[in-house]
Amino acid sequence: SYLTIRKFVSMVKRFSGRANHPCCQDLDMEHCYVPWSFGQEGEEEHKLKYPCAIATNSSGHFIVGDINGVVKVFDPLGQFIQHFSVPNDDVETNLCIHDVATDNKDSIYVLVRYQKMKNNNKKNKKTGSDERFFVYKFSNTADLHLKFPVGGEVWKRGLTVTNSHVLVLSSRVAAYDTDGQFVRWLGGIEELANGTFKDATDIASANDGRVNGSGRVSFLCSHFQ
Repeated sequence: SYLTIRKFVSMVKRFSGRANHPCCQDLDMEHCYVPWSFGQEGEEEHKLKYPCAIATNSSGHFIVGDINGVVKVFDPLGQFIQHFSVPNDDVETNLCIHDVATDNKDSIYVLVRYQKMKNNNKKNKKTGSDERFFVYKFSNTADLHLKFPVGGEVWKRGLTVTNSHVLVLSSRVAAYDTDGQFVRWLGGIEELANGTFKDATDIASANDGRVNGSGRVSFLCSHFQ
């Protein structure tokens, strides 16, 4: 599944070259290996610098969020196709991609964090930060179609898209319509009581409307309409 692949990629990045790490042993991964990889061939701008998010589309293309707000697209064989940047008009603001997702029309959604350091006038130093989260929607040809802010809890962990909603994971799941208007929260009192999306760390959606979430100690599933 997508979540399994994503968690495996995360572990490969974290424990690469450390097959004897206890975490790998607990998951019976001491003898696992990566049969192929991509993102390190060709021209410098085609290479992945620090990949932080990945999604696929109906053509099997890999959409990868990289450092400095750059999104790179690769074909099913890992060959570079194109790249584009998430807009950032403020040179004093850092932009960081948190997640990427696609919908059934192969539009690309990017969850980003803007972080601007605050000035401490007394010491003339930058202390603390002002953080804001936005979701950008691009066409499959990288044309910008939509940008909308994401409210609620400060830290955003993940992003997924159903046929009719954009879902953003923090400690709960915020649901937006495809125009960026907030709809409702998942993970309210009822959902938390039965364990749905409690302590979820990642989410993914299926074509039938089901939203799957992986937690710290469990796998969660909910049908969102």
